[in-house]
Amino acid sequence: MAAFSINAAGQCDYQTPNGTWGNSDWYKIIDIDAEQLTDPSLPKFTGEDGKSNAADTDFSNGTFETPLLLNGEPSGKTTTVTYHMCAFAPTMYNSAYTKKVEWGEDPSGKNNPCSLNDNTVYQNILWDKPGFIELSRMPASAEAPEVSRHGYIEINNIPAVERVQWAYSSTAWGRGVKMDVKVGDGEWQELHYEVSDLKTVDWYNYTTFSEQGYTFEELIGLEGEPDQLISLRWRIWDGTDGEGITTSEIDPATGEPKIWYKPVDPLAQWQTVRIHQIKIFSGVDGGSANSIDSEKAEMFYITRSGDELSLTANANIEIYSVGGNVVKQEYGNGISLAGLPKGVYVVKATADNGVVKNMKVAL
Repeated sequence: MAAFSINAAGQCDYQTPNGTWGNSDWYKIIDIDAEQLTDPSLPKFTGEDGKSNAADTDFSNGTFETPLLLNGEPSGKTTTVTYHMCAFAPTMYNSAYTKKVEWGEDPSGKNNPCSLNDNTVYQNILWDKPGFIELSRMPASAEAPEVSRHGYIEINNIPAVERVQWAYSSTAWGRGVKMDVKVGDGEWQELHYEVSDLKTVDWYNYTTFSEQGYTFEELIGLEGEPDQLISLRWRIWDGTDGEGITTSEIDPATGEPKIWYKPVDPLAQWQTVRIHQIKIFSGVDGGSANSIDSEKAEMFYITRSGDELSLTANANIEIYSVGGNVVKQEYGNGISLAGLPKGVYVVKATADNGVVKNMKVAL
């Protein structure tokens, strides 16, 4: 989680200086700007403007290719970005700009003495810049009550990452986001999160400027290890792990700081998250980053445990009988063999990046 920085004049706790990104001495190999994502095949944000949320029917799943950069320019090679339950708004502005400039309204948080959230202080580089990808914050549906409908953006198997710069916003103040990292074929881990809805007292506010937008910089430090691959994921903030978050508010009964806690619940509705930009710097220049493509195939595979098959990435999974008929088909990162008659089957898994893996199984 990002370290706090303090605005001494107002005694306010901010999660970020909310300014500009730092400079890197390494190669910028990925530069995603939502303003440039104008492909009509991408699911479109149909809200009236950046003040409103996307419609529930706007969100969809898929992939798009983003250029690998060589000396800051497209190298002719690309890598795949996976999006899940996302809507693309290349022409829309952040909600604070929309409210203030287009509607003549005060952005939310304006009356809080700490925030001054009228964009006259700590003005972010996202202010007056269009383009965002909105992630679905929807709860599970009545038809599938155990299936999360939260959105995420994922980039897999990037070599020698030195730092990651990214920007997000929301549609009001005090709204958070989560960012995860995975090293090799390990488990996803939270790298950075901003808390939603923690506004316990006027002088203690997380994500005060989330309506305007925040910029973050994660120092990874693997620029000297070209064989070390990491995957990155940006998603909805969906609660607090562990023992919660210690606040500055004192519990009068104990004299100790209070603990703010909301259990993780990926099936509930949370707050809006919009990703505006993602920049990745590496010790491997984009023109020679063949490992992003070659390793992508090597890192995608199927494993079996009893009747359960697990995949290292989301894929379209088809199970064929020896006669060549599809007997079961699902999309996701796993499938169950339970209920199939005894016999021999072939499993075909086609990942979102086009890599295909086959596996023969006997029951």
